[in-house]
Amino acid sequence: MDIELLISDGSVFTKISGVINAQTEFDEVYYPMYKSAGVTSWQEYTEPTLTTEEKIAALDEEYESQFTAITQAYLTALTAGDTTTATERQTDYTTLVTEYETAKETIESGS
Repeated sequence: MDIELLISDGSVFTKISGVINAQTEFDEVYYPMYKSAGVTSWQEYTEPTLTTEEKIAALDEEYESQFTAITQAYLTALTAGDTTTATERQTDYTTLVTEYETAKETIESGS
């Protein structure tokens, strides 16, 4: 595999090009670098900053499957006449709603 690496000791960047055909382990942590189209110099990669709306959308996506699973389990228990399990799933759902709302409030407050 052809590869081009940029390694830094904190002050000097060294570009290494070549072919890699063995797995290598590093003892030090290197910041990921990238070179975007039209840019002639290497830049440190930084994670994009998400907006509040994007963070909430990600939170919604994370919790959606959990809400769906609990709702389906609740309906299955009701259909089967298993009121004990249905009550347990109701409690699970209420707990999940509280957890979700707390996480959403944390995002909205910027904490």
